[in-house]
Amino acid sequence: MITPNTIIDEATKYIGVFESPPNSNNVIFNTEYYGKPVSGSNYPWCAVFIWYVFKHAGASKLFCDGQKSAYTPTIANYYKKIKRWFSTPKVGDLVFFSFNASRINHIGLVVEVISPTKIRTIEGNTSTGNDRNGGTVMYRDRSTKNIVGYGRPMYDEEASPVDDTNYITFVKECQRVFKVDMSGIADRKLLNATITVSEKTNNTHPIVRVLQTYLNSIGCDCGKVDGDAGPKFTRAVKQYQSQFSRKPDGIIDAKQTTWQKLLRLA
Repeated sequence: MITPNTIIDEATKYIGVFESPPNSNNVIFNTEYYGKPVSGSNYPWCAVFIWYVFKHAGASKLFCDGQKSAYTPTIANYYKKIKRWFSTPKVGDLVFFSFNASRINHIGLVVEVISPTKIRTIEGNTSTGNDRNGGTVMYRDRSTKNIVGYGRPMYDEEASPVDDTNYITFVKECQRVFKVDMSGIADRKLLNATITVSEKTNNTHPIVRVLQTYLNSIGCDCGKVDGDAGPKFTRAVKQYQSQFSRKPDGIIDAKQTTWQKLLRLA
């Protein structure tokens, strides 16, 4: 399942990657895109970086229908054409900028909506000293001043929405217990707040009751919802883990696979 977090997690792997030498546009993303090392002013790579991320996340089809393009206006026009162009951002959107130009000339990936006028992005070929040709992959906090619009890939979670009241309730209860905004939408902030839960660790933490209720609702029998992660809880977790692991251990490790699966972030 390709979600915004699938793409964000892939993009995050390349934070700090830079072109070498400086101002050369010689970088791994261009090498793969063009099939050979390239350098010079004809090879800016902010869009190539986004193409590379979607490709390596197994989601090429979501970026311009699988077509290659290093020209940001062409990419923007694609999302306009398929009516996936928006004026307000969501996590996972492609954000298009115009810096001191009459056209779109830079692209990034929205990783957080901080406020109505501020977003956090991951961008290629940027730096704090040069917004659109800085030579590095990095996080940027951007105001809406230079933003032209947002292209929104058709992620799987939108193409095949899940009507699951129990899941939404579970997410909200997790957010309540971990003191994260109760949006009912699981995200990286919630995942990062999770803790390890097992018979020996946090076995009476308030999150245990939430987990018991949800596991029971999806057919993994925890028995009585009593807030105590005992042997029945372990068996239920192992039953759940057996869907995706060859070695279920009954432990829900903080931030790791079982939590990711429970929150539908993997």
